[in-house]
Amino acid sequence: MAGPKEKKGKLILTERGIDPKKIALGTASLLPGYGITPSGLAGNQEEVFRLFRMARDAGIHLIDTAPVYGNAEELLGRTNKNDFQIITKIPPLSRTLRTSKQILQTIGESLKKTGAKKLRGVLFHDPEQLDTGGGSTLLKAAHDLLHQGLAEKVGLSVYDPENIARWLGMFPFQIVQMPLNPFDQRFQISGWIQRLQDSGIEVHARSVFLQGALFLRPGQLPPCLVKFRAHWEAWHQWLAELRISPLAACLSFVSGLKGVSAIVLGVQSSAQLVDILRTRWPETVRVPEIFSAKEKSMIDPRSWNRT
Repeated sequence: MAGPKEKKGKLILTERGIDPKKIALGTASLLPGYGITPSGLAGNQEEVFRLFRMARDAGIHLIDTAPVYGNAEELLGRTNKNDFQIITKIPPLSRTLRTSKQILQTIGESLKKTGAKKLRGVLFHDPEQLDTGGGSTLLKAAHDLLHQGLAEKVGLSVYDPENIARWLGMFPFQIVQMPLNPFDQRFQISGWIQRLQDSGIEVHARSVFLQGALFLRPGQLPPCLVKFRAHWEAWHQWLAELRISPLAACLSFVSGLKGVSAIVLGVQSSAQLVDILRTRWPETVRVPEIFSAKEKSMIDPRSWNRT
């Protein structure tokens, strides 16, 4: 672990940056309308290709995607020369997706589109369906994905810590992807990150920037978040006192969590990826627990009414 260094009698604080090998490049921003602000990636193929090349050259080898993320899988397949390991997701069960065979066909299509020979991981996009009549179908699909060698690992993409224990009791899931950011510290506070690490289960952090909301000034908040203006004001006051950017604070927070093996980062342009890779922060930065939201509607984008 890096620490303070002595130089000509002065104490120099070591700065930190994010390790590219821990980054999983997120592709949800290729979906039109995703995020708190419009993305420059949706419909811009050349910029997407530039982003993938930049990620590869920077040493990023993990991609997080899903069949529902627009044409992300197809575009990835046009640039992927086995440079990336890919994690994709099983869409929620529906009238057209209700059997294990259909799920495996969907994952087979993801393999074909991305050009991958085998997926690094497959996550259930809606694990709450494990508690419904379709739960047995999902569990059979999880078994078949591993047994047939389509994926190295199977896991869950969760929003809340409450049901994790019950779901892990249903199947030996190997990855849990969860939201982790300065405003959403629930999984850290509850001890779930440590518990998963102790069980040999990979922890992947997502929503590190809260879909970009953590970059907004109080006066820029959309109507669905205006009632939380005081929280944003306190956030920016703290950032100003430490003289660090929201980007640096978010990266500092998630990078400092022991037990997190991958950090899913979505960007709106290749320039933003450059900013992420260049951002540094003093190793002494610690995001206070007080910023962790008490109201779920502030940190769960599914509850945001953006109309």
